[in-house]
Amino acid sequence: MAAHYGMLSGLILVAGLGPGVLLGAWAVEAMAEVYTEYYRFPELSFRLQPLVVVLAVLVTAAAAALGTFRAVGHAVRLPPAE
Repeated sequence: MAAHYGMLSGLILVAGLGPGVLLGAWAVEAMAEVYTEYYRFPELSFRLQPLVVVLAVLVTAAAAALGTFRAVGHAVRLPPAE
C-alpha cells in the first residue's frame, strides 16, 4: 500500500522536474538581463551547471520522499473504520 503512494509522489516529482528546471533557467536569464541593465555590470552571464541541477533534484526528491513516508506513516497508524 505504501509503495503505491511513493510511486505517485515520484510521478509528480518527475513531472515537475523538467518544467521546473526550464522555467527556472528562463527566469534566471531574465533576471541577469535586468541586473545588467540597471546595475551596469560589465558582463553577467548565466550557465546552467549540471551539479546544481543534480543537487536540486536530490533535495527535491528527499523532501518528497520524507513527506510521503510521513503522511503514509500517519495514515497507517490510524485505527480502522468501523
